Amino acid sequence: MTDSQKISLKDAISIGIGGMVGGGIFAVLGLAVSLAKEDIPAPFEVRNHTQM
Repeated sequence: MTDSQKISLKDAISIGIGGMVGGGIFAVLGLAVSLAKEDIPAPFEVRNHTQM
């Protein structure tokens, strides 16, 4: 490997933090879906209309 192909400690930490945050988002979304059951589409429709 050349020096330009190596990742620094800062890069490795950023990748790790990004993975943990991304995993947390999917975990919370899964919990919300399991609690909402049949009302799952409603929050996403509200979110889509409020972002326009």
